[in-house]
This record gives sequence, structure tokens and C-alpha cells, in this order.
Amino acid sequence: MGVISGSESRQNENFSTDTICRTRACEEKSAKHLPAVSTFQNDLRWYVMRVTYQREIVAQHLLTQLGIESFVPTMKVRRRKVTGQYYWREEAKVHNYIFVHSSLAVLQDVKTTEITYLRYMMAKGDSGRPEPQFVPTDQMEQFIAVCRSEGVRYLDPEVDLRKGDRVKILKGPLAGVEGVFVKLSAKNEKRVVLRIEGVAAVATTAIPAAEVEKLAIE
Repeated sequence: MGVISGSESRQNENFSTDTICRTRACEEKSAKHLPAVSTFQNDLRWYVMRVTYQREIVAQHLLTQLGIESFVPTMKVRRRKVTGQYYWREEAKVHNYIFVHSSLAVLQDVKTTEITYLRYMMAKGDSGRPEPQFVPTDQMEQFIAVCRSEGVRYLDPEVDLRKGDRVKILKGPLAGVEGVFVKLSAKNEKRVVLRIEGVAAVATTAIPAAEVEKLAIE
């Protein structure tokens, strides 16, 4: 077993002390740059982030490498090469947005040091002041489930849902999902639509009225 000399011990002690000081300084610096409202900065939430130049899939790969969960609504699209051959490519269906499951403290550090083109989407919070926009976990899980389902349809986030009813799906792989049951085309069929305000809206495949339950208006 090797013996550490007094000189080496002092060097290691200095290194440890310097490392702790730099870490604390970094944490303090990150805290200073957090948005004004940071009461929940250590809570895990699904934050809505903007990215520039349609780099949402690139950002998702980088976040995965950092061990941070994220979601980008995508769909496999058939494309044709200049040689005439066809191939399938996964493309984002909601451009310039990415949903990141993280704490505000970690996210602030990532966007400051790792992925500098991430931007907060701001929304009015309970205090009346702007806060980073987030999606409640239950709503986000349902949104992801619909995005990954067969027959999903992506809509304009400003789609008019005033004529629809608030319902819960009772059967099938999307049982438990809540949304607005509305007719979207001339066909005599209805779909359940989930919307994240100002960002995205998705619709399930057509669902019979007998497979949904109308919810009471809150």
C-alpha cells in the first residue's frame, strides 16, 4: 500500500478545498441567475422550453447524454433521396419546443453551461409574475401517451374546442386520458383533443361516443 507524503497530503487537502469552494461558487452563481420566482427550483417538473433553428431533436440527444429526461413529439416520415431511394426519418412535429423533466436549478445550469440555446417559455404564475412555464405531470403523461398512439393527429394549438365536451376515455390503450371530445372534420366522427396552451395540440384516433365519459364542468 502506498504512503502519502505530507506534501501530497497538503496538495490533496488544498485540491479538495478548492473544489468545494468552486462548486459552492458555481451553485451561488447559478442561483443568482435563476428567474425571479424560484420557490420550486428543486422540484422535478415538465418545463416547456424553446430552442432556436429547429434544434429540438439535437437538444434532446444532448439532454439524454446528461441523464435528463425530455420529450419531443415526433413522427416517422417517408423521404426520398436524390438517388430515388426512399427512407424513413424521425422528424419533430412541434418545432422549436422541447419538454424537459428537471428541476429549475439543474435546468438553469444546463442552459447556462451546456445547451445555451435553450430558452424558458414564460407564463403568469400564481403570484401574478412571469414564471417558467411547466406542464403538470398527469397532463404531460397523457399528452405523451397520445403522441405515441396509433392514428395520432397534430393540430394547430389554437384549434377551436368550444363546441366540444370535456371527457375521459374509458377503453383501450388510452383509457384514463382526459381531453375535449370534438368533431374535427366533415366525417361523422369525433376525437379526443389534448392541448398544451400556446404550444401544441394533439388528437387521438376517432373514438366512439360509447367509449368516453363526459366530465362535470369545474
